[in-house]
Amino acid sequence: MRKIIRNGETYIASCNTLDSRLRGNDSIKIMEQLSFINWLLITLVLTLLSGMGGVFLNNIWRKKQERVNLKIDVLRNFYGYKFQFNTGGGIELEKTINEIPIAFCDSENVLEAYKKYYKSVSNEDRKSVANDRYIKLLKAMCDDLAININKNLKDEDLLKVFQFPGFPPARE
Repeated sequence: MRKIIRNGETYIASCNTLDSRLRGNDSIKIMEQLSFINWLLITLVLTLLSGMGGVFLNNIWRKKQERVNLKIDVLRNFYGYKFQFNTGGGIELEKTINEIPIAFCDSENVLEAYKKYYKSVSNEDRKSVANDRYIKLLKAMCDDLAININKNLKDEDLLKVFQFPGFPPARE
């Protein structure tokens, strides 16, 4: 509500209507001012809300993408350092295996395969059971990332290690 004084008389004007006694250019100017202020406020509020919404959605997407990148790094290292199984392990392999529960904490299949693999490595019948559980753990991690390794690779292909003969990796 606005109070308008014209020729000594007082009139009340609201945003939607003006007193019927107002005539001429004054009423048009008041309506234009009220309309401009309303549109300015609406524009300002919507601009702020869209900016905050964009930041919020960007943060959600970025966190999800960082999680996927972490999982991919762990999977790449887990498969890449498999040559260290032949030399009794290595720092990189051990570090990568220790990262699995953190990187894949939201995947029950991977965590279950990890626990079984850990049990098999700590037993005496390491080789056959450990190889089988290594493949299951690798497949569980790939399934979590929607990577289909069953299409072109057999289990024995996943166990093959690329090493140059006569150049065993140095244990750190």
